Amino acid sequence: MFKKITFIIASPFVTVGAYTSYRSLLPQEKKHLHIVFDLDHTLVHTEKKSHIDQINSKHIRKPDTVYHDYFVWKRPFLVPVIWTLSQFATLHLMTRASGHYANEICYDLGIGRYFRTINARENKASNGVCKDVTTIDKSIDPQNIILVDDLKYNCCTGQNMYHIPPYYVFSSCDLELVKLYFYVLMWYLKN
Repeated sequence: MFKKITFIIASPFVTVGAYTSYRSLLPQEKKHLHIVFDLDHTLVHTEKKSHIDQINSKHIRKPDTVYHDYFVWKRPFLVPVIWTLSQFATLHLMTRASGHYANEICYDLGIGRYFRTINARENKASNGVCKDVTTIDKSIDPQNIILVDDLKYNCCTGQNMYHIPPYYVFSSCDLELVKLYFYVLMWYLKN
C-alpha cells in the first residue's frame, strides 16, 4: 500500500565514513570592539559664555546645553552615531575633565546611557602623559580597543587610535563622526 520513500540529502558537509563537526562550519565568533572616546573637542565643544559674548555670536548656532558658565555644542551626528556604534561595540568615555562635568554633559546631551564606563580625572583617566585604555578592564585584549581622540599624544605606545580632528562649533561642516562610523565598520570586516 504505502511505498517506502528514502530521502537523500545532498550536502557538501556530509561525508561517508568521516565525522564532520558542525561547530566548525559555523562562522567564527567576531572580535568584540571597545571604543574609548575623549570628550572635549572630540564629541563636544565647550566655550565660556563670556568668550562667546565677545565675538559675533550671530554666526554661531544655539548651544545644545549649558554647564555652569560654559556653552556646550555637540558634534554633528553625535547621537545617531553613538547609538549605532553602541549596538555592536562597547563604548567608554575617558577624559581629563572632572567626572561631574563629563556625566552632566553626557546625560544632558542624551549619550550618557551608551557608555559602559565614564573615566574622568578622579579615576586617574590618564597617567599624566597618555590615556592608558587598558585600565578600563584588564581582561580586554588591547588589540580590541580603539581610542578616539583629537590629540595624538593621548595615545600610549602600542595602543590603537583613531585620530579625529578637533571639533569647533565655528567650523561650517563636520562629518568626522560619520567617517569614524565607516572606519569601525571596516575594522569589523577585517577582524
